[in-house]
Amino acid sequence: MKNLSFLVALMIGVFIFSSCKKDEIQAPIVDTKKPQNMSELIASPTFDWKTTKKYQISISGNFNDVITVKSKTGVIYHKGFMKTGTSYKLNITLPATETSVQLIYHGQNIECALNQASINYTFI
Repeated sequence: MKNLSFLVALMIGVFIFSSCKKDEIQAPIVDTKKPQNMSELIASPTFDWKTTKKYQISISGNFNDVITVKSKTGVIYHKGFMKTGTSYKLNITLPATETSVQLIYHGQNIECALNQASINYTFI
């Protein structure tokens, strides 16, 4: 029985010591083709670095009510009061990633595409 206990302990010890290995740390491989700082970065001359776009929005309607401009995700970009018979003009800067906004006025919710810099909309 003593020999069996000794043999089991020896086997466990062999497994424990054989599983321990030293980690080898390798130096990071530097890609010489990638720029290492901003001064080495070469971008296309047509690349637009801007992250925003400017829009001129003109809205008209038949009621005195609040006009809200917001994103699809619910981010409110602008709120204002529009009077009957007047055109509500708005110069707004939006993220370049936005493709449309929601115009909310007098219970109406309209999705307006941002496909041009000047946008006109009339609520009925």
